[in-house]
Amino acid sequence: ISGCLFTGTDATHGFNVQIRGHSGCINPRIVNNHFERVIGTNSGYGYGIQIASVAGGVIEGNVGIQSTTQGRHHVYLSATCSDIAVAANRFKGGVSAMITCYSATTAGKRLAITGNVLDGLGTGGGTGGAIELVGPMESCTIVGNAIHDSDGYGVKLEGGTAGECMYNIVTGNTITAPDLGGIYVRGAEYTVIQGNSIINAGAGTAAIYLQAPGTTTANGTLVQGNIVGGTGHVYAISLAGENVAVFGNTFVAGSSGTYTVTDPTRRYILGNNDAESPKVYTAIRTAADGDTTPTVGGARRLLIAANTAPTA
Repeated sequence: ISGCLFTGTDATHGFNVQIRGHSGCINPRIVNNHFERVIGTNSGYGYGIQIASVAGGVIEGNVGIQSTTQGRHHVYLSATCSDIAVAANRFKGGVSAMITCYSATTAGKRLAITGNVLDGLGTGGGTGGAIELVGPMESCTIVGNAIHDSDGYGVKLEGGTAGECMYNIVTGNTITAPDLGGIYVRGAEYTVIQGNSIINAGAGTAAIYLQAPGTTTANGTLVQGNIVGGTGHVYAISLAGENVAVFGNTFVAGSSGTYTVTDPTRRYILGNNDAESPKVYTAIRTAADGDTTPTVGGARRLLIAANTAPTA
């Protein structure tokens, strides 16, 4: 499908779903189309492009314009989609995640979201993200996207009851002025967050947010070479999880500091080299849950090292 215009008669009349592809659709190519006046805000309505249970395909070079009160998703990939590229699109507006990759059961795999320009996710974005991986998504890449003025997060990875997000890469993205944090990780393990720039994250948030321990962990996360700047954020990074490494980043401290640790009885931090250096958290989880006596024996492994604060 190429070079088409999808629209409605006015701002309140149009299609609920403008392009839909389902199982049996082989390697769809949806390129260089223009989408506007998609109608709907509830689940099942308000989708520019909705693809489900499809392996292979390209969604590239499209332009989508939704209002801040109509339109749910510009691109929605669901039900174990795999090997689909969403690249070089320009999307504006809408009331929920602009590009969503979702699976409730079996993992969706190897989705590539690259080089898109996403602007102005409207009121209603809530706790969502301009780009989302939700459910047991594996080996996906979110690379080189420009995200501006999201009502929610810039990028959000969140596992579901069927399993956690695994082995995903978030790199080289520029995220400016999200109302919430720039990058949010919850129930997602072995995530690489590398080389991103997050500027002016919303007031009252951490620019990079790793969710609390328990069933919604952020274990095995690598946070490397990112830049957090501007004003508004409370912390540059909120930390949780086990076997997490944070190094080589440039962090501007937030209003309450650079780091916050969700549960300091479960992890320790060593070797800071930034505006708050030195900082060592020594409250360490012991072998028995609930025992907060500091001891090395049961420590969770979380390291922060070689981060820098920008000079004046």
